[in-house]
Amino acid sequence: MIKTYVVDTNVLIQAPYALNCFEDNQVVIPVVVLEELDNLKKAEGERGNNARRAIRLLEQLRVSGDLLEGVRLPGGGMLRIEKNFVDVKLPRDLPDEKADNRILKVCKGLAESCRDGNRGGPCRGYYVFPQADTKSSAFYKGAMKAYRISRTR
Repeated sequence: MIKTYVVDTNVLIQAPYALNCFEDNQVVIPVVVLEELDNLKKAEGERGNNARRAIRLLEQLRVSGDLLEGVRLPGGGMLRIEKNFVDVKLPRDLPDEKADNRILKVCKGLAESCRDGNRGGPCRGYYVFPQADTKSSAFYKGAMKAYRISRTR
């Protein structure tokens, strides 16, 4: 079954090649992730280097088609940039200004759209981010963990 993955900035910072690892599934990158990558591209060290690598990969994919409509990934899946869902409501304790909450709005918006039948494609989605090492949360091991976006029918 094809799944939809919503990718967080940290996935691309930790593993800029990650977009090639989702096989034949759908990958959604919220526009806020592009904004964060743009802010990180001038950073020194591995974070800046990986941000630039991820941007270069996205640029190569952009040349092959419209990222807002979706482009085919080398592994067979589809990638698209999601810029909608700004009107999706989150609980009041999750402020709209925070990037992570904007990503959660995309997750919730995709789930609601799928439930309402407004979007084609599978109604099974996951939010993906690097899994922190439980012994030292300051460092990432590079493993990715996906959490299912629940939907009510």
